[in-house]
Amino acid sequence: NRCFLQVDGNLVLRDDLKKTLWSTNTHGYPGSILIIDDGGQVAIKYSSGRLWLAGIPRGFHNHSSSKELEFPIRATFYYPWYPETFTINGAWAHYKPLLGWYSSSDPKVARTHIDAMDYAHIDLSIASWWGPDSHLDRARLNMLMDETLAMGSALKWTVYYELEMTKSPSPKTIEKHLKYLRAWFAQHPTWAYKDNKPIIFVYNDA
Repeated sequence: NRCFLQVDGNLVLRDDLKKTLWSTNTHGYPGSILIIDDGGQVAIKYSSGRLWLAGIPRGFHNHSSSKELEFPIRATFYYPWYPETFTINGAWAHYKPLLGWYSSSDPKVARTHIDAMDYAHIDLSIASWWGPDSHLDRARLNMLMDETLAMGSALKWTVYYELEMTKSPSPKTIEKHLKYLRAWFAQHPTWAYKDNKPIIFVYNDA
């Protein structure tokens, strides 16, 4: 087997017959580079941002990592799905965003969105999340939180657990997903907490 970074930014694993066994689905970003750091993380970097991230999480939650939210809380939903969901069944979305057909992996886009939420006095941003490895979650969510911290914003982040919408995950699956969130995101200083507990929103199909 051979693993290599293609010129379009997609990291691909192929067998001896050149059949694709696995990929990061990060095609469309020519000029990307692959980085392996001393901390045990592997990333695909494009421009000033990370497209994909894997390896060993940086921290582990054992207490509230941020200033706790106080009621009343003004919150908004956030969808870090783009550009992959600008098209549905091959058709482009009817309305074009003011930022153009942007990428949710672009730090400049993240800063613009964070600035807009600060302008609107948003306390909490709830990012749609479809489980581990969905929509480049490790790279995108960590980038959003890193940019929030770098901007000095008081905005907090959490996720919207969408899997309850289409299926009923087993208790074992839910436990696995919560451990993943705790390891990769909940230790970040911008993650939302209340009563020393990390906040997570769950889709209610009722």
